[in-house]
Amino acid sequence: MERKNPGEERRSYLRRKYLEKGIASMTDSEILELFLFYAVKKEDVTDVAERMLSRFGSFEGIFFADIEELSRVDGLSRNSAALFHLVCDTASAERQSRNRDVKKIESASDALSFAENMLSKLIYERLIVITLNEKNEIIKCNDIAEGTVNATDVGLVKIVKCVINDSASSIILAHNHPMGSALPSNADIMLTKALYNSLINAGVELKDHIIVGKNETLSMRSDGSCAVCFTETGEG
Repeated sequence: MERKNPGEERRSYLRRKYLEKGIASMTDSEILELFLFYAVKKEDVTDVAERMLSRFGSFEGIFFADIEELSRVDGLSRNSAALFHLVCDTASAERQSRNRDVKKIESASDALSFAENMLSKLIYERLIVITLNEKNEIIKCNDIAEGTVNATDVGLVKIVKCVINDSASSIILAHNHPMGSALPSNADIMLTKALYNSLINAGVELKDHIIVGKNETLSMRSDGSCAVCFTETGEG
């Protein structure tokens, strides 16, 4: 009987281990190897997995790395590197699909849930504006910025334009800190104050500014330290 090569035996062993014992029984290196089996068809991927963990430090580091960085790892092609982003994007698309049947945002918990669904699985920063009518029905979820979002660089004009285009009675601002805390930065606070004051003069309410962090989500309106952002003059 023909003997399998060591690489194929390793693939069979890890697939069996995963199916029979689950992912909790596997080391980080084994999980990464198993994943790489679907990206690198013919080569022994044990060394590739070790090089990736050595270079990026963790699963988080690997999945947050851009495609160009990943493809610099010896043994990993650009197409294979793209699979890591595809997994993240698929998880994000699944989470966002939970908002498909959401028609109204009537409470703080509704707003937090909507924002988490839109932003929690992203590996890049994103700023959105959810426009609402007088019945708190969702008009539209608008993308304002993606990539490295520095709130001080986001023009109020773009946000206000969404309000005008959608004839909104109120809005919810939301963005994410993919690798960090949900605590607002000074720039987040400055943007919220400026936006609140700009909108209140036009009779439009800024209901909240929600920040989705790595492990938690924060409502700036509900957070006592940020209450000053939701007063007309920005003074407590």
